[in-house]
Amino acid sequence: SKSYRVWYVDTSGPGIPGKGELSNDECEALLSGLMLAKEQRHVRFDSVERRGGEEMATVEIGDNLIVKKTRYSVDVSIHCGAYHVVKRLFDSIGRAV
Repeated sequence: SKSYRVWYVDTSGPGIPGKGELSNDECEALLSGLMLAKEQRHVRFDSVERRGGEEMATVEIGDNLIVKKTRYSVDVSIHCGAYHVVKRLFDSIGRAV
């Protein structure tokens, strides 16, 4: 199996609800996986380990609106890393990596 450290950024502020760190449901979805129709393969992570987050520089937009950014990391392992599977699995739960 191959191991990867994956980073994703979350933003929050007035009118911008943040998602925060991966929820238990999101981790379960990553472990359950998905069917890649074009490749005719079911893919899933063997393990998902949340590693926490670190605050990044805030961004000021317009009339003193402060947007907070946090970068989170997750260690994952998977048997097959072909077909951009790591990115596609995270896309399936609404997270861009």
